[in-house]
Amino acid sequence: MLKEESWNPEDVNWKWLLSNLHFHHSVGANNSNWTCLFGILLWSIWKNQNLIIFQGNSMSPKDIISTSYSWANHFSSTQIIALDCRPNQSSTHQNSGGVIRDGRGQWILGYNRPLGKCTAVIAELWVILDGLLLVQKQGYAEVIIQSDNLENVIFICESKLDSPKSSLVRRIQQILSFEEKWSLNYVPRESNQVADTLVKMALTRSETLHMFEEPLLEIKGIMKEDYTFDNMSRK
Repeated sequence: MLKEESWNPEDVNWKWLLSNLHFHHSVGANNSNWTCLFGILLWSIWKNQNLIIFQGNSMSPKDIISTSYSWANHFSSTQIIALDCRPNQSSTHQNSGGVIRDGRGQWILGYNRPLGKCTAVIAELWVILDGLLLVQKQGYAEVIIQSDNLENVIFICESKLDSPKSSLVRRIQQILSFEEKWSLNYVPRESNQVADTLVKMALTRSETLHMFEEPLLEIKGIMKEDYTFDNMSRK
């Protein structure tokens, strides 16, 4: 619905949607993030129309607003790890990187690691494990881990813990099994631009895990774009 190529950028409605999706301010008694709340409201209204058409049922405007506020508050209290891994196309040396953000899209911690010689699959598992271990030390109860590798997400989530697999997969599964309110989700690469930038930066670093407590200058400009896309992709 919100893909720019399917809209006229000069259309008043398109501009209105974009302005609301980029309005990162708190509203209401619980300081819900407006960008998140607005996206959920749009989805709730669309869902309500489907209920009317296909089931002859509907929610009241009051219920739509109340439910949307509840979901927005939930997302705002959830920590997000956006993960990405970029294999070097001309080399067997791999790099990984990720960013930990809160439910409002605010930076908590960035990290990257040059991995040396290994396969792209191993590199993509390392970035998930590094992110899990880092956020576990932070002590968060509810976490959404986002990876742009669909194959790994399916394999980790659907294979049994005691089935034959790599030690990396087993360690990831053990953490997810222990942390009951954590989830591993697939997201397309477009919404992982911040993590993608961290991966590129790992090219010039030594083969150890590096952490960034503050977002670097080249990252700040794309943080809002990542967060806006995430709000819509999580509906």
